[in-house]
Amino acid sequence: MTIGLAAAHVLAIALTVSVEASGQRTAAERIRPPEGFECPLDWTTNYSGVVTRFSRERDRTTLDIRTDWDTTERVVVRHTDADGPERWFLLRGRPFGQDGWKAIEVKPGQLRAATRASAWICLDKQNPVVDWNPAAEPPPPPIR
Repeated sequence: MTIGLAAAHVLAIALTVSVEASGQRTAAERIRPPEGFECPLDWTTNYSGVVTRFSRERDRTTLDIRTDWDTTERVVVRHTDADGPERWFLLRGRPFGQDGWKAIEVKPGQLRAATRASAWICLDKQNPVVDWNPAAEPPPPPIR
C-alpha cells in the first residue's frame, strides 16, 4: 500500500498533534544537562522533582526526589568532611556559592518546604550534580 506525498504530510502532522496533545515530551522539550556535566547523553539520567527527604552527613549528602514522573529516586553525593558537597551543587543553574545553603535550608539539615531539585546522574558512577530550585526565597533579615 502506498500513499501520496500530500497524504503522508497530513499523516505526519496528525501524529505530531496527537503526541503533543497526549502530554508526552518531544525531543525539542528535553532538558539539557548543566554546563560542565561531562557524560555521554546516552549514559545520562535526570531526576527532577520535589525533595522529600534530605540528610547531610560527614561523608555524604542524601536526598530522595519525588520526580515529576511519579517515581521516588534516592541520590547520594559522596564527599569528604573537609570539602563538603558544594562542588556538586548548583543553585538555579549557577554555582552554589556561599549563600546556597541559606537558599535551600530553613536551618542546617532542614530543607525549605517544596524545594525542588534536578539530579544529573551519569552511569559511569561519577558523583551526581544536583541543581537546586528552592520554592521560595529566604525571608529578609529582621530589621533591628
